Amino acid sequence: MTVKELIAFLAPPQGSTSHSEKLISAFGGFLGIFLAVLISGHYLGFHDALLVGGAMGASAVLLFAVPHSPLAQPWAFVGGHLVSTLVAVTAYELVPNLYVAAGLAVGGSILLMAYLRCLHPPGGGTALAIIVGGPGTHALGYHYAITPVAYNLAVMLAVALLFNNIATRRWYPLSLHQLWSPPPTVKAVQEAGMRTVNKDDLTAAIKEINAVIDVSNEDLERIYALASVHAHMRRVHGVASRDVMNRSPTTVAADADLLDVWHLMQQDKAKGVVVVDADRHVLGIITINDFLKQSAEECKRGFPQCLIDYFHKARVGHAKPRLARDLMTTPVISVGETTDVIHLLPLFARHHFNHLPVVNADKQLVGMVTLPYLMSVLHDDAAAKQS
Repeated sequence: MTVKELIAFLAPPQGSTSHSEKLISAFGGFLGIFLAVLISGHYLGFHDALLVGGAMGASAVLLFAVPHSPLAQPWAFVGGHLVSTLVAVTAYELVPNLYVAAGLAVGGSILLMAYLRCLHPPGGGTALAIIVGGPGTHALGYHYAITPVAYNLAVMLAVALLFNNIATRRWYPLSLHQLWSPPPTVKAVQEAGMRTVNKDDLTAAIKEINAVIDVSNEDLERIYALASVHAHMRRVHGVASRDVMNRSPTTVAADADLLDVWHLMQQDKAKGVVVVDADRHVLGIITINDFLKQSAEECKRGFPQCLIDYFHKARVGHAKPRLARDLMTTPVISVGETTDVIHLLPLFARHHFNHLPVVNADKQLVGMVTLPYLMSVLHDDAAAKQS
């Protein structure tokens, strides 16, 4: 492992913000904490003010460095600290053992914050500061939630709202951006031709936002990939096999000569043919891979010359398959014409084939679904080709 790789392993990148954005975040943190500690010192004294300021310092990192994080939104910030304050005061009043009280204060705060959807990590610091605080802190009791916590929250939130929205032109809270500047719809993105997003695209988008996103690029890429799969599955839900099948698949009889089958596949540019009986019941399927497997031992001069030699040897009496029934794969997995296409992909993945015959209620062949075409439908390429 090189030094560069070791550094990347020990200190992975956390964001793609500009230098000016980093400086702005630092100044916002300074301004918010300066005012918060100033207010706390007035009510608690310098020592206890620093204990409260520690939790507010952690909040400042979220409010000014990662304002788009769900953990930094106003309800998470205000609710997290107030809930933690009430839980910690209750724990201190009811539990004489400070070690147990400290654990209950932090654990209980996490539980309530999670259920109230106001999870804010610095809230744990607020809870602990109350347990280990001095006489000035303990004397306030539940009034601590008002002075200094509520005052600090009001000051910090006011600074965050003004600083992030006016001084830096960020969007805070993030819901304002979603309300006033909604993201493009899936349809709009598709119409713009933006169907494929890779890791570089995500990195470029984050740089354009120019704010730390509290999710790694890898997680964003995984989220996008999973969301795309779910979106594709949602769009095709209710689409039947008959809607995506080739209604005129190439078919041959079981006693068809293999050389004729090969020529027919070349003529129709088909990679697979269905072997049927007189009533179009599916007997088997033959693909190019079947020809290649059978003629592999003869393929010393390249394809298709080896295939011609293979057919010739079969016709002069060698013990090689020469009719369709001798080469076809059987039994054949098929699906009904009303089968939802969301059930087809698992079949292709499980059995590792690319051709899936479609039959009607009488088990007669009515079409063929191929994996490449199905994937094009899932990516909306089929509609683009037809337009």
